Amino acid sequence: MQKYIVKEIHSFFSFIFLCIPLFLTLTGCDDTKNKSMPIENTTKIFTQKDKNIQIAKHSSNNIQQHTQNTDAFSVHLPSSTYLLKTGTYTYTATFADKKLHFQDSSHPLVVLMLSKSTCKPCFWQAKYLKKVSQKQHNSIFILHLLEEKQDTKFINAIYDSINVNPNANKPLTILFKNGVVYSYFEGLTPVEMIVYDIQQAIKE
Repeated sequence: MQKYIVKEIHSFFSFIFLCIPLFLTLTGCDDTKNKSMPIENTTKIFTQKDKNIQIAKHSSNNIQQHTQNTDAFSVHLPSSTYLLKTGTYTYTATFADKKLHFQDSSHPLVVLMLSKSTCKPCFWQAKYLKKVSQKQHNSIFILHLLEEKQDTKFINAIYDSINVNPNANKPLTILFKNGVVYSYFEGLTPVEMIVYDIQQAIKE
């Protein structure tokens, strides 16, 4: 009887010793699997994030390239070139070194009148010059500009060229010959005086 009990105990411990390595092996596999999963997920997340960054960079490069192409086709006027706006037409003119030239007119004589919207005498001066323009349109180019609609750099440059205060609320009429100031009139001026200077400029 004792031999039988000893034999059973021996068999039980033998079974336990056999199961321990198997249990450790299975536990190690599970740990390996559990430890490997975050690495796989991290790799996947990093790849997707990197892909999104690449897409964002590509979009940014496209926008920057489009901006550069747009700027390349932009038209930039020289600093001495101005667009002069009237009620019905826009003239392109250059004013540098106190010389005025129009790309839209080849007349050697130009009468330029500057006025402000709050100037009542300017209305009458413009009306007088319109009659002169109708009579002598073949020999002279007359242009009336409202200062508020023009480039302030151009207006200031004109006033500075003849040392006239730009803040005066009165008409300014300037006669140019071959781009150079021939004479000018401040305030409401009789049309006969302007016509006389025009005739003298034609003769000379």
